Amino acid sequence: DSWQAAVSLICGFGAKEAVVSALSVLCPTASDGSILLSAIFTPQSALSFLVFFSMYIPCVATVFTMINEIGLKQTIFAVFINFTAAFSLAFAVNVLAGMAV
Repeated sequence: DSWQAAVSLICGFGAKEAVVSALSVLCPTASDGSILLSAIFTPQSALSFLVFFSMYIPCVATVFTMINEIGLKQTIFAVFINFTAAFSLAFAVNVLAGMAV
């Protein structure tokens, strides 16, 4: 439900570190300047986001290296498998975390 999380994941394709910096720019802040991640994440969604972020598409430099090493077809397949596995595991974590609450 959070456009900030989606935009930060798109930025993460350039470099994984960009996810954190994009969230720090896009998230609302408190009066003392601290970032209010609780405004866009519940503990359950934050855990799912973390699992997805850790496993989804590698950065663009890795993708280009994979293309050079194993070819375009295998790279597309590997990226698809990474994305599918990340989505599946994040979904499973979300469901399991929802059961625990």
